[in-house]
Amino acid sequence: MTLVTKLISICFIVLGLASFAGTVALYFSESLRLYFPGMDSANQFFGFLCALTSAIGGVQALRNRISAIPVLLISCLFYFLGATYSAWNQYGIQALSMLMNAFYYSLGGRIIGTGIIATQLIRSHATHHTGKPLNDQPYPNEKIALVCLLLLIGLIEGIYTHLQLRGYPAPAWLQFGAGAVFLFLIFAWFHNDTKAHAYKRSTWLVGGILFVSVVTIPYYLVRSRGKGEKVMALIRLCGFFILMLISSLIGGSGARFLG
Repeated sequence: MTLVTKLISICFIVLGLASFAGTVALYFSESLRLYFPGMDSANQFFGFLCALTSAIGGVQALRNRISAIPVLLISCLFYFLGATYSAWNQYGIQALSMLMNAFYYSLGGRIIGTGIIATQLIRSHATHHTGKPLNDQPYPNEKIALVCLLLLIGLIEGIYTHLQLRGYPAPAWLQFGAGAVFLFLIFAWFHNDTKAHAYKRSTWLVGGILFVSVVTIPYYLVRSRGKGEKVMALIRLCGFFILMLISSLIGGSGARFLG
């Protein structure tokens, strides 16, 4: 990998981390929202995805992974959606018009940087880069993550119900924190389960587990289990969904009972 490609990859990482910090700050700070009147939940959602994919793509590029190319292209798409969503919905036109030139220059820079990285990676990869061998030693800790996930769902539902009964909105720090812990527990289960079944993780699968787990987890279970185990794995997944529903009902009912 050339020095230019490494520098561009580092820029993507720094840009992603900085964008993530800015998105979080904008989510929590009311005063910052006054300077961005066109920012709504959709803008922040796409901005959050853009920040994560930029950082992940930069890391993958530094590791000389061919998977960095589609990840960085997706980050450009998320950036475009985040910057133009308000205009499509006829909100925030003034803020968008002030930043329009900077937006297009920035998007152009992202696309050019992605093209440089892609050119270098395609030249250096005749075949896909093989990852490090996985440790096939069983890791039973995925069960701990699932139990913690059930407890978290019941606790959060109880807190939300308690606040709703008193007419208070759920604070931003609680929503953000609960979502972060939820994703961490899902990834902890996924990480240990792949090691237990000696399944090679890919960037696409990790991203899918974090962002669209409802679709990706059944796919992963079918691909990672052997013959005769696939149906049972899906049945257990359905059973866990039922446990999640029961945990949520217990948390909400407990909050109502305690008042």
